[in-house]
Amino acid sequence: MPKILEMRIIVSLLATLLLFCGCSQAESVEAEPLTPDPSIEPVTDHTEPQITTIIENLFVEVPEAPAHLWGVVDENGEWIGVGEPGAISVIWDENFSVNGLAPAKDAQSELFGFIDETGEWIIAPAFTWAGPFHSVGLALVRDAQNELMGYVDETGEWIIEPKFETIGAFSENGFVSAQDPQSGLYGRIDKTGEWVIEPKLPYYFPESGLSATVDAHSGLFGFIDKNGEWVIEPQFGDEYSSFYYASLSTFSIFGLAPVFDIQSRSFGYIDERGEWVIMPKFQWARTFTENGLAYVQVFNEQGEIASGFINKTGSWAIEPRFGFGNSFSANGLAPMADAQTGLYGYINEKGEWIIKPKFKYAMPFLENGFAEVQDVDCELNGYINEKGEWVIEPMFWAWQEISSW
Repeated sequence: MPKILEMRIIVSLLATLLLFCGCSQAESVEAEPLTPDPSIEPVTDHTEPQITTIIENLFVEVPEAPAHLWGVVDENGEWIGVGEPGAISVIWDENFSVNGLAPAKDAQSELFGFIDETGEWIIAPAFTWAGPFHSVGLALVRDAQNELMGYVDETGEWIIEPKFETIGAFSENGFVSAQDPQSGLYGRIDKTGEWVIEPKLPYYFPESGLSATVDAHSGLFGFIDKNGEWVIEPQFGDEYSSFYYASLSTFSIFGLAPVFDIQSRSFGYIDERGEWVIMPKFQWARTFTENGLAYVQVFNEQGEIASGFINKTGSWAIEPRFGFGNSFSANGLAPMADAQTGLYGYINEKGEWIIKPKFKYAMPFLENGFAEVQDVDCELNGYINEKGEWVIEPMFWAWQEISSW
């Protein structure tokens, strides 16, 4: 565990929030609370938090802080960081890469570079954006000079020159989708940055399997293979939301994908031949999870949205008696809203409440067994465990905006 930075303004803000926000303290596990050090005098400058490591997505924004300061906490809610105050303002990605480097934004220049786990700059800030290092040892960055994207190695040297509008992540075959800045179309490049498939699609090439892609002419989406050939002709979506619907339409391990039917204006499920397996009849539909259940929405008798889960035949596995919600996590729990109160809790695969509805919003559980939820009283976010106990008290704004899905 690296040493904790004396982050004076952060401590002051957290102390104020814990004193006045009125968050509920029920069902809290025994954990060391975040309390201010009395030996630290308050400061008035806008010191940014220093960051060294990022623990399992616990990446949070300090509420009401100057310039919305960002920091990282460990599994006890303790701030982590070292270095000179004001040197680093943002860690952009969720985790350090295996090489020990993470993209970070310099507070003064507002450019991105890469730091190690001591907070030292290894690649000086020189980019307007930077992503994490991939397994191939390269990191995607946007050049500050021409605003185009390329890849650098661990020394900051260009391996693929910045000449693309956007680039995807490298697949196992060593190829990656890239967007030509002149035409706006996507093709596929190799590790040298040379085109192996000339730009011809308005959307990313899939790295494997089938990928939902919007047709530039009709505005509808279908599915292409890794060579950019249509396997399922574009016929889904509408003129307003095709890109959004396509981004949600992925094939599950059961070979089914949710798609929006333009004739019925509802969602159903197709197989990899494009044939309807579950006819379109839902107001919303998500991909099947590994437990063989898919989250869907319908209108109830009162004309209100009601959510439940179907099985692979399209039959109800959990009747639509909830408000909004989301898919099941690997631990067998799904965040759902109670239809009467609108509060969120977590159900099991039988539709039984495992964590009673008591949160304003709730997100799916992460792999580490934590879930981000919003306290109903102070409307700040914290993390709970699978028993519904606070492991990090509510004291943060959301990392990503939580909506009702």
